[in-house]
Amino acid sequence: MPLSSTDRVLVTLVGNMFGQTIMTTYRYVVISSIGSPTLNDSFAALHARLDAASELFATYAACTPPQYIAQEAWYQRVSTNRTRKVVFGVNRTGSNPSTAYTANVAAVISRHGDRAQRSDNGRVHVPIGTDSTALINGNVTGQLFAKLIAHGAKIATEYITVDPEATFAPVLYPSEGGGTIVPIVGTVARTQARVMRRRTLGYGI
Repeated sequence: MPLSSTDRVLVTLVGNMFGQTIMTTYRYVVISSIGSPTLNDSFAALHARLDAASELFATYAACTPPQYIAQEAWYQRVSTNRTRKVVFGVNRTGSNPSTAYTANVAAVISRHGDRAQRSDNGRVHVPIGTDSTALINGNVTGQLFAKLIAHGAKIATEYITVDPEATFAPVLYPSEGGGTIVPIVGTVARTQARVMRRRTLGYGI
């Protein structure tokens, strides 16, 4: 089944820290797709873009301590026709010069649309170090804050693949694929760290 314009794609970066699986999700809508490329070919091209140097996965890893390891990236079309996920390996270790002693402390990057309402806002939680290199009195340090801003910029980036050619725009939408698409127009890195609450989320992947 080929990739088509208006398809919605869920990207999940899967990592591990102290035995805790950490899944971070990003959502896109296909603005254009040239020809009738297969999902595997389209997702392989998107993965090559997201996993390239200085792009989405690299800037995420730059915020995390060496105890974090990114292992896989999952790609799934959730609408218009829901399909099974396609899995690619990721080999990235956290590169922030800090040390973590627990897996549940995170920095927060807010992603938002134009409107000041709940449906136009979402968050990305990034596991961070817990020593004074990354965290002081519950707030992230300057060096980490700069890297969170860099990752936020990539969250709001539109990605264009070449072979096959397609355009993936970052959006907010319910994980089940229904509801209204909200284009991401900006991100805000937060200075205050928070504790991540572990819940089983029904992504259906």
